[in-house]
Amino acid sequence: MLFGVIAFLLIASCHDSQNNSPVNQIGAVTDDPSQINDKLFIITEYEIGMRERALAEIIFERTTDADVKALAKTVREGHQLGIDKLISIASALKISLPDKISTAEQAKLDIVRKMPAGEIPRFFLIHQKAIHAWDITIFTDYANFAVNEQLKKYIQETQQPLRVHAEQVVQIANKKGIEGSLVTASAE
Repeated sequence: MLFGVIAFLLIASCHDSQNNSPVNQIGAVTDDPSQINDKLFIITEYEIGMRERALAEIIFERTTDADVKALAKTVREGHQLGIDKLISIASALKISLPDKISTAEQAKLDIVRKMPAGEIPRFFLIHQKAIHAWDITIFTDYANFAVNEQLKKYIQETQQPLRVHAEQVVQIANKKGIEGSLVTASAE
């Protein structure tokens, strides 16, 4: 199962005691076995979107580098669109999503917030290369396996913008001395 590992990581990484935390959602996820993977995909990508939106906001506020600032704005806006769509799909599948970032993820963001301003662009660009590789891989692989039609449509519509954003990340990273391409596990 593609998302079996994600489920394990999701459960292992959740430390919150919120009633609507993903750990508590696992019970709701398993009520319809035909949509377990869809629901895990939604929960996982929603959490990633929340974290990435918050990270982009920190980067946008803390950097003076025009290229990185523009990329942070694109990331923030792109993830907000994704969050909005995932909320709608989750609602149709009767999954309640957390309204805030997990305590563990917030702690990581707090560390980034304290990072020296000169380190922020490099950190953000390396991180964006990794997260875009993740998303391109997951979205490409899962496009053929989604059961829910709304989710399938969202995944299909998101693939091209992900690739465009990934190209922007690689171009800016190379320009800033972080050479190399983006590596995904999916055939392109």
